[in-house]
Amino acid sequence: MNYHDKQPQFINKQPSKLREHFQRGMTTLVVIVVGVLFFFAMWRFDELADTMGKVIDVLMPIIYGLVIAFLLNPIVKRVEQFLIPKFKKVIKNEQAVSKTARSIGVVVSFIIAIAVITALFNMLIPELYKSIYDLVVALPAHMDTVSARANEFLQEDTFLGKTLKSVLLESGEALETWFWIGYRMICSNIRMI
Repeated sequence: MNYHDKQPQFINKQPSKLREHFQRGMTTLVVIVVGVLFFFAMWRFDELADTMGKVIDVLMPIIYGLVIAFLLNPIVKRVEQFLIPKFKKVIKNEQAVSKTARSIGVVVSFIIAIAVITALFNMLIPELYKSIYDLVVALPAHMDTVSARANEFLQEDTFLGKTLKSVLLESGEALETWFWIGYRMICSNIRMI
């Protein structure tokens, strides 16, 4: 006869009162602790958000890697499923078959990823080029309109009117120059590609 056979048998299969009180007490304690933690988190929200931002900045390369691996894994699996039966006919070693199929799957997935990224850039860059060109071409007309409205608004020869006119003219010229420089840089970078 084992020790387990001598255990007392309870006729009433309901949980004991002590266990019920203990569970209620633990639930109350957990609720209080979570409430206190939530209060301190809200009290120090700026520091907590700053810390979480730093942690996320540190983890971003890992997150990017996980996302890329998650997106490329189905391609690798598909290539493996296609190649393993073909390699088993040629190679007798199971481990070598698996490693070779996996390596080829990874290379194929990278080639597909690079092709997709290249296609996206080929679609986006001409549109970006056109948008920036349209913005640069339309900017002087918009600045003239803003200047004319400011002139209408400040018809009087006050100090504020003169200052506002000069600020608008100078900022318009600076903004137009900045856009043209950016446009030329983008055009030269596109030609390099």
